[in-house]
Amino acid sequence: MDSSTINIDGASITTNSEGSNSIFATGDNSVINVSNVTIHNKSNSSRGLDATYNGTVNGKNVTITTEGAHSATLATDRGEGSINVDTANLKTSGQGSPVIYSTGNISLTNGVGESTGSEIGVVEGKNSITITNSDLTGHVDNGFMLYQSFSGDAESGIAKLNASNSKLTTHADGAFIYVNNTVAEVDLSNNDIVMDNTNTLVKAAANDHWGTAGENGGHLTVNTTNQVLNGNVIVDSISTVTMNFNAGTNLTGAINNDNQGKTVTVTLSKDAVWTLTGDSYVTNLTNEDASGSNIHTNGYTLHIKE
Repeated sequence: MDSSTINIDGASITTNSEGSNSIFATGDNSVINVSNVTIHNKSNSSRGLDATYNGTVNGKNVTITTEGAHSATLATDRGEGSINVDTANLKTSGQGSPVIYSTGNISLTNGVGESTGSEIGVVEGKNSITITNSDLTGHVDNGFMLYQSFSGDAESGIAKLNASNSKLTTHADGAFIYVNNTVAEVDLSNNDIVMDNTNTLVKAAANDHWGTAGENGGHLTVNTTNQVLNGNVIVDSISTVTMNFNAGTNLTGAINNDNQGKTVTVTLSKDAVWTLTGDSYVTNLTNEDASGSNIHTNGYTLHIKE
């Protein structure tokens, strides 16, 4: 609880009752330091490492397996807790159980993880996920979802995802990144992105499940550096997207192909390349290459409404 510390090294933890998080820090200045630990949770709503209300869990060399629904391996809930993990093997199989579910701040370095019943990661509200040097896979719905449910679990604000030097694989048929009912910012650098069942890279759009109709679109800024991207960017009529393609970015795909987006902004470094795979409609275009030679229309038309 508040202002307390637990150190755990070399433990094996198994839970088999609903709602049984294995390691849980809650309250200001509560800290749990975990190393060389194996966790196996068998029932629903049972996370591996969990933190709430400014609690913190620091993990090193952890193996976490969860079987139940709503049982992320790394999670925060009802308050801005923090989870920091270096070197992990993470696996979930339950419905609605992503590898990472953040209503706080979660960072993973040198992790291998797979969710067979959900996304790679979910960020709710004004919170974040940071992924570095990891290999993560999701199978259901989307690659990542950033949203606001207004359930009371997360304050409203900018939902953030930062991924670098990682392999990120989604076998789902949704978007690699899906944003709805929130403002979001995604930073991608030098990742290997695999999407074998979808050609939707980004989707910013309302969802019937969350928010007020007409006001629940997604508002997303994507910043990329040294990043290969393949797929389309979809934006609905109440959503906005800003794509900032910095040095070393190469996008092959269409942006706002159906011309529905409320506002679509694209900025290209002179060292970035965009190859169209369909007609694209943008509200604003800024290109460091004044000649425009880094945009390959590929027989399609790029419409710009300045």
